[in-house]
Amino acid sequence: MHFRLYVASPVVSAPSSPARAKIGSGSTADAVRAEQETGENVGGKFHREKAENYVRSLSKWLNTHADALPTDKMAAQNVLRDLLNALKGN
Repeated sequence: MHFRLYVASPVVSAPSSPARAKIGSGSTADAVRAEQETGENVGGKFHREKAENYVRSLSKWLNTHADALPTDKMAAQNVLRDLLNALKGN
């Protein structure tokens, strides 16, 4: 399975989510960083748990798709690295 297809569907469906994110690039990692900096939630909820779930999911995908395209693996590793850095406060 291509990484793009794996992450194409959101883990959680949120019909009330805005069409465009307003923090950084709109990534979960950027939401976590903003929440750590301000102590306030982003978009009415905190994103740490979502980030932790993504870390587990991306790690699992990387471990079970050793034969994935190099570009897919690189994309997954980049997202994973960004999430881990955000969770560490970087």
